[in-house]
Amino acid sequence: MKRYLLWIMLVCLLPPGGAGAEVQRYAIRDLPAVTSPRWEQTYTAYGRTIQVSEEVQIPRVDSAPVLTVRAAPPVADTIAQELTAFCEKSMREDRVHSYSFASTAYVTAYDHATPPMWGKTRQADVYSQVEMGWDAHLLADYQLGAAYADNNPLLLGEAADIAQAQITALFPGDALYLMNAAVFDRTFYKATGKPISEKGYYHLEFHQVFHGIPYMGSVHSAFSVKAVGNEDYWLEKRGCASADVFDADAFLLACWFYQETGVLQSDIPLLPFDSVKGKVEALIYAGYVRAVDRVALGYVQFDTENRQEQLLLPAWVVWCEYQQDGPQAERSGPFYTDGWLEDEPYYRPIIINAQSGEIIDPENNANGRCMAPEIEAW
Repeated sequence: MKRYLLWIMLVCLLPPGGAGAEVQRYAIRDLPAVTSPRWEQTYTAYGRTIQVSEEVQIPRVDSAPVLTVRAAPPVADTIAQELTAFCEKSMREDRVHSYSFASTAYVTAYDHATPPMWGKTRQADVYSQVEMGWDAHLLADYQLGAAYADNNPLLLGEAADIAQAQITALFPGDALYLMNAAVFDRTFYKATGKPISEKGYYHLEFHQVFHGIPYMGSVHSAFSVKAVGNEDYWLEKRGCASADVFDADAFLLACWFYQETGVLQSDIPLLPFDSVKGKVEALIYAGYVRAVDRVALGYVQFDTENRQEQLLLPAWVVWCEYQQDGPQAERSGPFYTDGWLEDEPYYRPIIINAQSGEIIDPENNANGRCMAPEIEAW
């Protein structure tokens, strides 16, 4: 731990661009011209080889506003009543598939004709009688025009279109960014290996898009120790939606959305990724970052003094495998295989302030660590 504290002090003192470098910030529209399009490099640390090969994702927009947001309200009463009545009627008449709808200030969830996982009907209690299982596969490298789900001809792109159309019907005007995609195979009897369910399905994780800039995650997600003091740990979930898609008429949605409430700054100057990359490289060399999954400029949620209102600030985010115990840590389970990628114990965003170049210390457990930083205008 002493070694880590020394490392984080050195990293925080390291200026953007390295010692002696002149710090220059740019409009977001100019960043592609001054940023390397890819991060391609091989690192060796503590006997491990870390290969990084990722596109540096920059939104193609003219400005980078700072926004205030709060939890999206439930869907309109007329829509909620219509869908609730439809689901109740369908559950009485359809003995096979499941239906439900609920919309609150926390989550809107819609289950439309999802097939049973444990048997041929909802009533079949196969799970309590036999050992069963299923396999999930993260699609780290995929094509939208290909089919991946077990015994299911649905293309990945078709599944994404189905999910987005249904979410947009509930939240008109909300744009979505496909963050992660996975497939879940058919459930099967462990004893025989024979399938129980009819087909596999796609699990899709979407993030909201504001002013053309995708939401990358919450500052709460960056820390190893969760919910210090009176922090709202559940903010880690908001700004996102998940969808399980079996076919055009069978899907399960859950949306934890934000609603924009104001523009704090219409545009702010930002550092190119090349100026802050050294902060992440230091974590690699120190043995904490073992794999890099995504490099993007996007919105990150920070807390404000008003617990009902949050701030979205453009920041550089590197989603990666992060090992809290550092160079000597070994995985207690597989990484990058489970379909629920954002629930992986080692999957975390490394967040860097795109104005100051300051990194969010994953091991910071001080009160106030999630509060919004100072913002520099043009």
